Amino acid sequence: MLPKIRAQLDSIGSDPSMMHRSMSSHEAEVKELVDAMHADMAAAGMHSDAAYEALADSVVKGSSALSTASGQEFHRLVMQHVDQLRRLTAAYETKAAAM
Repeated sequence: MLPKIRAQLDSIGSDPSMMHRSMSSHEAEVKELVDAMHADMAAAGMHSDAAYEALADSVVKGSSALSTASGQEFHRLVMQHVDQLRRLTAAYETKAAAM
């Protein structure tokens, strides 16, 4: 899943308007990704921490907030969302590599 998400983030980061076209599926994909990372961590016996959980919650809430934003606010939220998703996937990979 991570390579697909990274490719999407690269595309969206270079053209935030792409998010408008993928909003219907993006919110579900983000929730699926966060759930899959949590399940993987639990199955491997990895422990989460408050910072990771807060970031994961922000990512899910951020994807939801995009559906009601427009104009410059939409652009700002897209860039914030891309940054949060990148940080979340990097944190997950760091945790996974430590196991």
